[in-house]
Parts: sequence; C-alpha cells; structure tokens
Amino acid sequence: TRLDAARARLGTYQNSSGPVYEESFIRIWIGNEDQVRMAERYFKAHFKDRIASAERGLSEWICDTNLKEMTSYVKELLNQKN
Repeated sequence: TRLDAARARLGTYQNSSGPVYEESFIRIWIGNEDQVRMAERYFKAHFKDRIASAERGLSEWICDTNLKEMTSYVKELLNQKN
C-alpha cells in the first residue's frame, strides 16, 4: 500500500480522522508505488460511472458498489498481471 498517501488523503481533504488519526481499513493490498498507482488508475477507469465527482478529494470515492465486487476486481487485476 501507499500508506503515506492514504494518511495524507485522510488528513488533508477526504476524511476527518480526529486528533489521534484512528483510521481503519477493512482490506489492504500491498505493492510498490508503481503497482499501487497502476491499480488506482485501473480502478478509476473500471468504476468511472460510479465516481460521483471528479473534484479533488472526491474522485477516489466509488459509490454504489460493495466489498465483494471490489475484491473480485482486484483478483481480476492480479490474474491479468501474472
């Protein structure tokens, strides 16, 4: 994961994480910076019709989906790249 980027996004404009930064994630996928950037690009392209806004801080939020669908897409990406 790009934990540094996730923390910056949470702290800067996406989510108020409070004075102790107690964010939590239900799933994480680990990769180097290039792999994570590529996965983000593929996700945004695949789910583009479910991103409510292209504004800064909102373009990363995918709506009208669920964990199962996103996890399936991650597995699909992994199978394509292997």
